[in-house]
Amino acid sequence: MEGAARWTREQDKLFETGLVIYTEGTPDRFSRIAERVPGKSVSEVHQHYQLLVRDMLEIEAGHVELPNYLDDVDDHDIASSYADQFVLSSTNQSGTTTSTSKAKERKIGIPWTAQEHRDFLLGLTERGRGDWRGISRDFVKSRTPGQVASHAQKYFIHINTKPNKKVRKRSSIHDTPL
Repeated sequence: MEGAARWTREQDKLFETGLVIYTEGTPDRFSRIAERVPGKSVSEVHQHYQLLVRDMLEIEAGHVELPNYLDDVDDHDIASSYADQFVLSSTNQSGTTTSTSKAKERKIGIPWTAQEHRDFLLGLTERGRGDWRGISRDFVKSRTPGQVASHAQKYFIHINTKPNKKVRKRSSIHDTPL
């Protein structure tokens, strides 16, 4: 495809931000986005958009295997981390623009071990669904209640969708028996 020149991570981020700002139906959408992305023409921005749409359709059709995400990261952590990457601008009394950025460091998730999962299942059997604090305190001492709740959510989704899947390409920690 012509214009399939490499995009830097910075250009990609500017492109994505442009898509959010200039939604579908905005007049001259791609030329406005191209103005935000240095070194890219309107044609290149439009081709990049078409490639993105094609990739999304492939993912939705199930032709692309999604990565196995870590169990102790929940949607709030992801949204918070994403928001922390943006620089907030404000205008002070003198009329100059100042920028601040959150210096919050995002922790990298550590996958659950088979033993932690077995301890989780024991706690689930004894304490029942919902007592994540008790399961964390008495059974899976290496995990916080939030991590236990997140793991439980993924575990229940996994066991409820298991019959619908014919063959799994990768094993899951959720397949570990008690």
